[in-house]
Order: sequence, then structure tokens, then C-alpha cells
Amino acid sequence: LLIRLLSGPGPASLPEDETCEENDSVNGDDAPPSAGKVLPVTITWRNITCSLSDKHSKSVRFLLKDVSGEAKPGRLLAVMGPSGSGKTTLLNVLASQILASPRLALSGLLEFNGKPSSTKAYKFAYVRQEDLFFSQLTVRETLSLAAELQLPEISSIEERDEYVNKLLFKLGLVSCADSIIGDAKVRGISGGEKKRLSLGCELIASPSVIFADEPTTGLDAFQAEQVMETLRLLAQDGHTVICSIHQPRGSVYGKFDDIVLLTEGTLVYAGPARDQPPEYFSRFGLLSNFAPVNYGMQCLPACYGSLFSLNKLILIV
Repeated sequence: LLIRLLSGPGPASLPEDETCEENDSVNGDDAPPSAGKVLPVTITWRNITCSLSDKHSKSVRFLLKDVSGEAKPGRLLAVMGPSGSGKTTLLNVLASQILASPRLALSGLLEFNGKPSSTKAYKFAYVRQEDLFFSQLTVRETLSLAAELQLPEISSIEERDEYVNKLLFKLGLVSCADSIIGDAKVRGISGGEKKRLSLGCELIASPSVIFADEPTTGLDAFQAEQVMETLRLLAQDGHTVICSIHQPRGSVYGKFDDIVLLTEGTLVYAGPARDQPPEYFSRFGLLSNFAPVNYGMQCLPACYGSLFSLNKLILIV
């Protein structure tokens, strides 16, 4: 945690397999808003293409191919797709965390509130899959340390403690606030509580945009639903929340406002999560009772090479 908070933002590492590595936090060019205040940010991306050339054979592998979409404040956007579909790569592109390299080609338009990404002045947070903490600190101590390092403008201990207490309540961590985090040898808080604590550490500076890379990985159904409910509530508070997720349960899927569905780096659907997907896919004879949770993960890879590539099934609402 200390390394993460002191090191500052940096670019993600170059992908060696089908996805790019992620980084924890991303900062805009200017100072973030004061603690507790969130600046609304709409992210728009058009025709994003990302390819990686092989250093030996010089063949080109496309990680993303002509992907477009939009993420709005107050709405929870889920990037879905089978393994290797480009979910994490898209998150890294949106978070400006792709490392420049002669082997990597990136093109397309990325705007924040209608302005090019180079002029953005907003605070971003990136919650990665693995949670990194000091195992012997309590939940409260971890958030207090994060607040002390990230919010130097709050000099009063009483103010900082009050801010931390509000975060504990907001994240549903009050009951375990004074429990140690623990590790493989020492029992501590649950996996779901660790994930919500990761969110808390990133929320300290009130980021406008929250990226979460597969936040439910390794969690049971109950913990996964709690984490996604937390993300949904954060979206309602005005954050722009974008998460990647592999195959959510129906109860988790119901929390999404919008989805981006990818397969083999290609956009299949981008729009509202509930009513429009069944209607859209039924136009192509792909089940009128379309269930994105199962159908998108299991059938799209098989269909892509025939039906989707021929008809260029892309919908942006």
C-alpha cells in the first residue's frame, strides 16, 4: 500500500499475452477536487484500435479492433466478454495506461467531457485484481494512512478521522474497521472486504472515474454481489464507474446500467444492459430470450467467425 501511495502513477506494462497489465491509479494533469467532491466526467471513445506486432515474425495481433462506446457519470458500465476478448486492454486504454512501444500501435479518439485526453484534468482510480496491503494493519489504520498520504490539505487528525469514518460507512466496512487485514498465515478480513477496502483506498481523493479490473475474481456469490453493490452505489454518488467482468451471475448483472460486449477484441454491443440486448440480437435470429450473462460468454466466440463477422454486428446506443 505504501509503495502504491508514494510511487505515483505510471504506465501499464506492455502486454505479453492477450491483455495488458494494469496500474492502480491514474491522475489528470491538474490538482484533484477537494476531499469528498466529485467532478462528473463523461468518457467517449471512438474507433479504438490496438495492435501488437511480434518481435520475431513481425505478424500483427489485434487486441482491440475499431471499438467505440461511452461511459457516463451516475451509471455503472460493465465491459464483458470471454477470456482474451480485450476487456483489460480496453480499461487500460481508457485509463491512459498503455505503454508506448514500437511494437504497440494505438489509434482512435478518446475524449473526457468532450475534450481530447491530453487535456483532461480529472482524478482517476484503478482498482486492480490483486489487493496489496500491510497484513498487520487494521482496516481503519489502512484508510487513515491512505488519507494522511493522499490528503495533505486535511491537517487535523479529527477531520481525517471523520472522513475515514464516512468512508467506512459508505463501503460497509464498519463492522470490520478494527480487524486486521491478515494474510495467508494470519486470518483477517474476507476477500470481499479486502476488495471494498481497495476501493476505499482509491476513493480517498474523490476520483471522478473508477476503473475496476474484474473486481469479483476469487469471490463467492455473496461477496461478489456486495462488491458490485458498492460499485453501483458509487456510480449513484456521481462517479463514472467502469469495470471488466468475465461471467457475472444474474443478480450481479442486474446492477449494471450499461454494458460493452467484446469478443476477440471486436465490439459486439454497447448500450443499455437490460431491455435492448434481447431485442437487438433477436434481429439476427440469435434467441429472442437473449441472456447476456450466459449467451455472451459461451456462444459469441463460436458465432463471431461466421455471423458476426459477416453482418458487422455493432450497436452503440
